[in-house]
Amino acid sequence: MAIKFECLLSPLKIRAKTIKNRVLVTAHIPGVEQNQLINDEYIAYQQAKARGGAGLQISGTPAILIDRKISTVFSNIVITKF
Repeated sequence: MAIKFECLLSPLKIRAKTIKNRVLVTAHIPGVEQNQLINDEYIAYQQAKARGGAGLQISGTPAILIDRKISTVFSNIVITKF
């Protein structure tokens, strides 16, 4: 028996925004960052995912491991306090 996802590719309205379909790419860390910073490869990765047609894409942030705990950073300035 074939399963039909009739609503999957239909638009979804969330308050004032309309998402073109109900396909979601969840946030994750792809591991292409360098020195815990976003680079051209990370941007190209996100652009390729966007071209894939998902209605909503949530981007993750680079991560580092400090004292066995995951922490996110946006620049090397954040690291100096550790």
